[in-house]
Amino acid sequence: MKFYPFLLLLFLLANFSLLSFSQEQPKPPKMGLVLSGGGAKGFAEIGVIKVLEENGFRFDYIAGTSVGAIIGGAYAMGYKASVLDSMVRCSDWETMMKDDVPRVHYPIFVKEEDSRYYFSVPISKDGIELPKGILKGQNVLKYFSDICMGYEGNVSFDDLEIPFRCVASDILTGDEVVLSQGNLKRAIRASMAIPGVFTPVKWGKYILLDGMMVNNFPVDVCRDMGADYIIGIDIQARLLNEEEITSVYSILDNVTTWMAKGTYQKNVKTCDLYIRPPIDNYDAMDFSGEMVDSLIHLGEQYALSILPRLIQVRDSLGIQPKERLMTKIPPRENDRFFISEIEIKGTDKISRKEVLGRLQIDAGSVTSLSDIHQGIDQIYGTGYYELVTYELLSDDYGGYVLSMDVLESHTAWINVGAHYNTENNAGLLVNATLFGKTTFGSRLSADALLSHRSMFALKYNMDRGHHIGMGANAKLRDERLPLYDSYGRSNGEIEFLYTQFNVDAHSIIYDRMLIGIGVGYQLYDVSNVVSPNFNKTDISDSDYASIFTYLKYDSKNKAYFADRGWEVSGYFKLMTDDWFKDSDFFDHIFVELNMRKFITLADYLTWIPSVNFRMVTWDELPSYLMTSIGGDPSITQLPNQLPFIGLRNMQLLSQNGLIFGSDFRFKIFKDNYITGVVNIAVNSDSFTDYNQTVDYGQIVYPLVGAGVRYSYDSPIGPIELSVSGSNHSSRIDGFFSVGYWF
Repeated sequence: MKFYPFLLLLFLLANFSLLSFSQEQPKPPKMGLVLSGGGAKGFAEIGVIKVLEENGFRFDYIAGTSVGAIIGGAYAMGYKASVLDSMVRCSDWETMMKDDVPRVHYPIFVKEEDSRYYFSVPISKDGIELPKGILKGQNVLKYFSDICMGYEGNVSFDDLEIPFRCVASDILTGDEVVLSQGNLKRAIRASMAIPGVFTPVKWGKYILLDGMMVNNFPVDVCRDMGADYIIGIDIQARLLNEEEITSVYSILDNVTTWMAKGTYQKNVKTCDLYIRPPIDNYDAMDFSGEMVDSLIHLGEQYALSILPRLIQVRDSLGIQPKERLMTKIPPRENDRFFISEIEIKGTDKISRKEVLGRLQIDAGSVTSLSDIHQGIDQIYGTGYYELVTYELLSDDYGGYVLSMDVLESHTAWINVGAHYNTENNAGLLVNATLFGKTTFGSRLSADALLSHRSMFALKYNMDRGHHIGMGANAKLRDERLPLYDSYGRSNGEIEFLYTQFNVDAHSIIYDRMLIGIGVGYQLYDVSNVVSPNFNKTDISDSDYASIFTYLKYDSKNKAYFADRGWEVSGYFKLMTDDWFKDSDFFDHIFVELNMRKFITLADYLTWIPSVNFRMVTWDELPSYLMTSIGGDPSITQLPNQLPFIGLRNMQLLSQNGLIFGSDFRFKIFKDNYITGVVNIAVNSDSFTDYNQTVDYGQIVYPLVGAGVRYSYDSPIGPIELSVSGSNHSSRIDGFFSVGYWF
């Protein structure tokens, strides 16, 4: 019994010690991280997070808006800050801010019309539909599908490694919508849907746009999640004055900043540790690699500059520095997956079989992430889809279900292009294209070129890949063949109406090569001849029948200013003006071959060797069928024309022509080029029946032309200015053009 008081004393002392320890060592607060939106300036947030993480800060909740949702969502999924740094630096953000896929994945018929139009608008049963945004987000969603791997389908954002919320705005009500569950990549895409730039995202009863319009610094959202102490990184644009508003994006910045000003100011005041890197002088829409690197570095350096304050906060909160050992690893292009099943969602007008044909991945096979990306690009490149996304869902046997979700495009479009050059003046191209609803790959296209020489064309094509497809086209063009004397001076012209009908069968190989065979009819209706050498009685109207075979190959990486790939076209044609009645049919043979190779010699230098060849066997060849040599490649308008720098447009007429060219294109700075051009030609009119020795005599020496061209790859198409000359005369010619070629 005498030990009981002693045991009671020990018990009381132990409980008092534990109570004292618990009072001296309070439980660390729940930490929240808030990331604001601000376009490309958001990359500075990664630099700040790196310093926070390296100094022991761990977060229990994350909330973000717009680009803050991208970075916050990735961090919440488990990517360490250093991994985020590498992911962002290695990604092509300029490409992601477009919907274009690599040109190599466009079907060759799409390549033929690539980059001809300034804008395209869909047509529905209700009439013309104006686009809801410039971008659908094709490349962004493909990237999000990669980084969200492991969090597919309908997920609770509380189940991420760090609970996460992102903010969007409902355009129907103007209300804030806090996304906490659903498809993670679509939620992030909705939060960053800048009005007018990205199309809105349908989310249940909501139609969502960028959350910056309602809550661009969601401290309150993070507080509602349970955060006791919040660190906020703010890169929102400040309000600009009149002189600083210089673009549509700066206007948008000011408008959205005003819209959410009250909520923003309240959240700044309630943020426990407010961090704002010096990003005001940076462009929110500059996603270049140099800018990404600069902004991450800026954020990191700013955080290091306030590191003593950060450490003071950490220690005062009782946070024990602890390294984050585990990290999520982003998938790599060569990662391989066993695909046990393929799901196709969203097909209505186009069959599942056609989608799988473009995907080129079979169920029950092993495929790589690179193959999945390529298949998606090939599907999207057809032009039949507005969006093509994927998810890899784990099955019960260690494999994956490849789930493809496609959003079919409109089947009717109006497209508009424009061009101006000093040779043909201004031209407006209006195109209407109708895609087949039931036959995949079929399209009907109508062109109307409105200029001083108008053209109308109708083309039907059925693209069945490597299987045999069919095509037909008709063209009506008001044409002018200029005539020059031996000094390059204009001394006449031949005006005629050119009508053409062709039907062909063709096959496509790997979307790069097109081979075909067909029959055609051409009518040349001469309306006027002004020439010192002959008059209209010397050049009669005529119609012709033809049998032809052709080849086209296009592997250029860009429609304009390509630096890799080939461009090849050629044909072999038999033509007759007596509809196969005489036995001399094979005396009327046309052969043409045009080749260009794009070779990158350095980051700033591309070499473009070329060959253009045309040969005709016809003893009484009409002038409008002769080989026309001369002019810039951008204004090649007749099928029998070979461009030649140093001569005026179609300056020389001859039976045959062979031209070797060599261009050296220097990139002097972004989107600006200087090109040196040299071409050498040998031509002969020895087969012509009438004598043109005064004005078009046979060239007995190689014809040499050279020029210098300045080019700017502008938002409205190439702008080019060139000067050139040749040994054919002492004349120096200038040429200016702006707009896409057609």
